[in-house]
Parts: sequence; structure tokens; C-alpha cells
Amino acid sequence: MGLLVKDASIGHLVALAFTVAASTFTPIFILGIWWRGMTEKGAIAGLLIGLGVSMWMIFLPGTLPSFLQFKIPGIITVPVGFLSVIIVSLLDRKVPADVNDFMKRVHSKESETA
Repeated sequence: MGLLVKDASIGHLVALAFTVAASTFTPIFILGIWWRGMTEKGAIAGLLIGLGVSMWMIFLPGTLPSFLQFKIPGIITVPVGFLSVIIVSLLDRKVPADVNDFMKRVHSKESETA
């Protein structure tokens, strides 16, 4: 894969690396902390779809319509990651039983958890 980007600047490659990271992990982190409805299948789908779409837009931009070709495709790939987590979680509906306990631990003050 390095040969495909050998002429790119280091700054552009770093931006693309952050695009991949934001497309895969950010939806899981944000929704895992703030949305009680996220499921395991939704998280896995968001990770894989975010990774796949970002790789496609980075390495195969010529296969996309011109209005979807961006130097840094995160403007498209991050929302796709979020949407895939949400849609698959809503279809799955197998929310972990301890989600309310987890939310209380994450969102309560430290003195309240002791």
C-alpha cells in the first residue's frame, strides 16, 4: 500500500491516517458513551464499514463520482461510520443488560460512585 502513496506528502498521509481512525473508532467511542442503544453488532459494523469506506475512498477514488472525490474523505466516511453503528444497532436490538450500570458509572460524579 505504501507504493500507492509514495508521491504523497507526509502531512497528507497523516491526515488520511486520522481519517481512517476517525471513521472506525470515533463512532464507537462517542455512541458507546452517550447512546444506550448501541449493540455489539452495531459497533462491529461501524468499525468495519468505516474502515472499508475510508480505504475505498483513499485508494480507489477513481471509482467514485466526481462529487464524492475528496483529498481528505473524512467528511463522508465519519458520518457513514456513525450511520452504520446506528442502523445495525437499531436492527439488532440486543442491547447489553448492564448498559444502565455502565452509563451510571461513566456519567456520575466520582463521589457518587464510591
